[in-house]
Amino acid sequence: IYDDRDERPGAKFADSELMGIPYRVTVSDRLMENNQYEYTPRATGETVLLTRDELLAKIN
Repeated sequence: IYDDRDERPGAKFADSELMGIPYRVTVSDRLMENNQYEYTPRATGETVLLTRDELLAKIN
């Protein structure tokens, strides 16, 4: 799900938890400068920074 609502990130993250989304990928200008993405699996809640290729390997 691509959440482009005009809400604060915290509200979007809370809603994704309520919907039971299995993982969250966060993209920001700061992360893109370093070619990174934040990946947070719902099961652990632990956020890791991944490159594009690493992210694709995780979600495929």
